[in-house]
Amino acid sequence: MRLLPHASAIHRFTVDRHVVETCVEASALIRDVARPDVLVVAALLHDIGKGSLTEHSVAGEPIARAVATRIGFDAEAVDLVALLVRRHLLLARTATTRDPDDPATLEAVTSLVPSAEALSLLAALTEADAKATSPQAWTSWRAGLVHDLASRARSALERGSAPPAIPVDEVEVPDAVRAGGTSITVERVGDGSRVTVVAPDRVGLLADVAATFALQRVAVRAARVWSQGDHGVSVWDVADDRLDAGRLRDQYDGVAQRRVDAAARLRPRATPGELAPAVVVRPEASDQATVLEVRAADRLGVVHQVCSALADLDISVRSAHVSTLGPQAVDVFYVQEAHAAALSETRAADAAHAVRDRLSPRAPG
Repeated sequence: MRLLPHASAIHRFTVDRHVVETCVEASALIRDVARPDVLVVAALLHDIGKGSLTEHSVAGEPIARAVATRIGFDAEAVDLVALLVRRHLLLARTATTRDPDDPATLEAVTSLVPSAEALSLLAALTEADAKATSPQAWTSWRAGLVHDLASRARSALERGSAPPAIPVDEVEVPDAVRAGGTSITVERVGDGSRVTVVAPDRVGLLADVAATFALQRVAVRAARVWSQGDHGVSVWDVADDRLDAGRLRDQYDGVAQRRVDAAARLRPRATPGELAPAVVVRPEASDQATVLEVRAADRLGVVHQVCSALADLDISVRSAHVSTLGPQAVDVFYVQEAHAAALSETRAADAAHAVRDRLSPRAPG
């Protein structure tokens, strides 16, 4: 892997330099784990499998196991090093693309990481790896997601019980919303904002809110959606810490009342060499919803286009999780039928096809 470039442009360094930088970052975290020696060796070896056609964490595990054995680690420590190399992407991927409140999300972590000690090491390696990659890979938002997931998983491992069911949130519905209006509130959170929208529930509500953010050129990171009686509630984490609720409300009114043609303004345009969007159904990701994983060129309006395509099929979005590294957006949507059930295989296939068609660029004119 000497002087080997990374496939993702977000990396600052070649692979060999990156693993050394990961060791440097890991050295600042050794007081947080029980086996600092295992952490630093795993940091050195975590990308050792790059350069082959096999997925690098899979290819790297047997190499790391052989190196750790040759160094002189006992069998238990060798297993830990191998596990960390094999699963070093698990927390970051899961935290940024899965619903943290879905029991299947915690199970996806705890079924692969067998102990609280291993989880602490994995969390430290995840942080060191991200910090060595680039500042964009370890923002306060990403750090919060990873730390929250690791904390929940650690509690589940220590408790030894099944993760709790998805909680039902309740918010106070303003009188103006009960009278048919819409409430939009903004709260600054870290390096972004949390926007709560409460409105009479209807098909297409989520698509209109997503269009509001896109037209204001505000990048969406995640969204949670639920129904509360006759009202729809959505909470959005966005990458802008200076949002004005009044401007958002004006833009939303224009979209909702169709004075602004959001679909036309946000329609994707063909770009030479751009890869076609991919939409995959992930049946293993949740028992309570259908999970669609969407990969497309990173552009404003992707969340709106997905939500709009699903609304046309009378499919509701329960939560959305948006991740962007380099030029590609990887967005995950938890969707349900209107009566809160997972989609059938046929409906899931129809949804995937509709989303893929909506995201496919049209030639100009």
